[in-house]
Order: sequence, then structure tokens, then C-alpha cells
Amino acid sequence: MSADPSQVAVCLVTIGDVDLAPILATVPDGCEVVIWDNSRRADYMVFGRYMAMLEATRPIVFTQDDDCVVPIAEILGHYEPGVVTGNLIREDSVWRSRYHDTTLLGFGAVFDSHLPWVAFANYMRKGTLDWEFISSPGGAEVVFPMLSRCKTVLCGGEWLGEPGQEVFGRANRMSNRPGFMEARLGWLERARQVRDELRAEGVL
Repeated sequence: MSADPSQVAVCLVTIGDVDLAPILATVPDGCEVVIWDNSRRADYMVFGRYMAMLEATRPIVFTQDDDCVVPIAEILGHYEPGVVTGNLIREDSVWRSRYHDTTLLGFGAVFDSHLPWVAFANYMRKGTLDWEFISSPGGAEVVFPMLSRCKTVLCGGEWLGEPGQEVFGRANRMSNRPGFMEARLGWLERARQVRDELRAEGVL
């Protein structure tokens, strides 16, 4: 089932140092676009994508990071009601292994607009939606897909920037900050534990 662009809100978060024009050029006609710019508004870091969702008016959400260009229309073609569909920008055995039971949101993802809030409400049965949950390299980004039905597709994409100077390589990117991967892996394990406990209780 493909998502009709008239039902889709493209929700982007940025730290304000990237020209979003190449991304916006890939947005299908008819989509709503909502941008949360952390340099101009309260800095919610990557959680800014969820702040953008609160301002969206469409029932389906597409989101991606601001450092890549992905085939939005193609990803929307993989939409399924009740499922978080995440895209891989390229095949990678490490990504496949690390996220074997969940999916990624940063390379393009499409899902029903209510799904993050259902996942967060379920997480609150076992954890706390505190500032660490919002601002950490894992937190909401890991918990949401882990506590949802999800699938991964390989639609590809490319990094923004010139070869050797891609945006993702900048020092101010969250993934390049000290301790990022350790924190991310810790959140993956925490989210799996919560998921397994909720499944055992019949919640999921």
C-alpha cells in the first residue's frame, strides 16, 4: 500500500547549518512540510522531529535526517498502516546486525502519526520520559521503532555535501560526539528489555 502524498506530513529536524533545498526538492507534490529548526526554536536535538510532528496536520508522517537525500516517493510506496517503515541508505552488515529487530528513522521513515505516542506511552510503563530520553543519542529514536511493528526497506539515498566533506562528517553531528555509540547501544538493549517485558505481559 502506498501513502497518498495528500495524507503525508514531511517532518524534518535540523540544527540550522544545512541547506535543506536538496531535501525539499524530493518532497512529492501534495505533502505537508513541517520543519523544526533547533537553531531558531527550543533545541530538542533529534527529538525536534517529534516536535514537528505535533504541528503536522496529516495522518501519515515521513521523516529523515538533514544530512542525506533519499527517494521519498519510493519510501512512501512501502507504507503500511500500523507499521514503522525505515529505509537503509545502503546495504550494511553492521546496521543489519545491530538493528535486526527494529529499524532506523534517519535515512527516511514513514508511519502513522499516532504511532510514536503509543510507543512512548507503553515505554512509560517501565521507564521515564525525561530529558535523557529526549536528548540522548538513543532514547526516543530507539524506543519508538523498537516498541512498534516495523520493517526495513532498501531504497538507498546519498549523503549531502561534497565527497570527503559530507555533512554527516561534521564534528557537530550527534553521531560524531564522544560516547555516541556506547549510549546508542545501551538504549538498544534497554528498549529490547522493555519490549520483551511488555510482550510477556501481553501489552505488545
